Amino acid sequence: MKRIGALTLAAGLGLVAYAQDPPMRAVPLIRPAAKADDKKAEARKPAEGSPAEQLAKAKKAYEKAQQEAMSTRREASDLAKEIYEKDPKADVALEAYDLMSATGGLLGVAGTKISAEVAANHYANPKIAKYLPTLGRGATGEAFLEKVLAENKDKACKAQACFMIADAANALVDREKDAKKADALAEKALKYFERAKAEFGDVAYRGETMAVSADASMFSLKFLRPGKPAPEVEGPDMDEKTFKLSDYKGKVVLMDFWGHW
Repeated sequence: MKRIGALTLAAGLGLVAYAQDPPMRAVPLIRPAAKADDKKAEARKPAEGSPAEQLAKAKKAYEKAQQEAMSTRREASDLAKEIYEKDPKADVALEAYDLMSATGGLLGVAGTKISAEVAANHYANPKIAKYLPTLGRGATGEAFLEKVLAENKDKACKAQACFMIADAANALVDREKDAKKADALAEKALKYFERAKAEFGDVAYRGETMAVSADASMFSLKFLRPGKPAPEVEGPDMDEKTFKLSDYKGKVVLMDFWGHW
């Protein structure tokens, strides 16, 4: 009866009571450190020996790691070359070429020969896009890019090849001292930029579409070269009066562009 009375009293007071509940198991407030933490703590212990001895030990460990890394690179490069040479025309040969490039296996005359073979064997391969910046350089680079543009079926590959041809010509314009040759290079660059915009305008390139990138390059060629007329500028002057650059035609004009960010 006493037990029933106690339960009734607890319920009346809005409390919850449990008869003969087992005691709660104690939970430690501080948990043991994980093994990884133990290793970190061990690593933080002061090194033994003098500073010179500690430094010598660190150098030795670093040199050992470097030697192991070099050995691994050579092994990977040799294996990649072996796979490439089994069938230079296979898709896997492109991946092997990539690994050789990453591990320093394309240096010297032998590397130049392999790059030429890849260009000759894979210009129509849709997976070649990744390697266009490398293979499209040098004396034979433009001929390779022209073949990609003409015969590769992948739109992104063709677009990149087209833009790279235009870019290469554009890069030479300002370096050319002969005005006629500079104009010829500019015309060539414009031709390929216009083609890139017309045929591949929706292809993503350099964080923009091909059309946007081509327009920016063509604007520079048309208006920002020495001897070319400056593009029209219109805006308010310091007195808030609207003016145009063409208003000052025939006069010496100093333009100062600035802003706050």
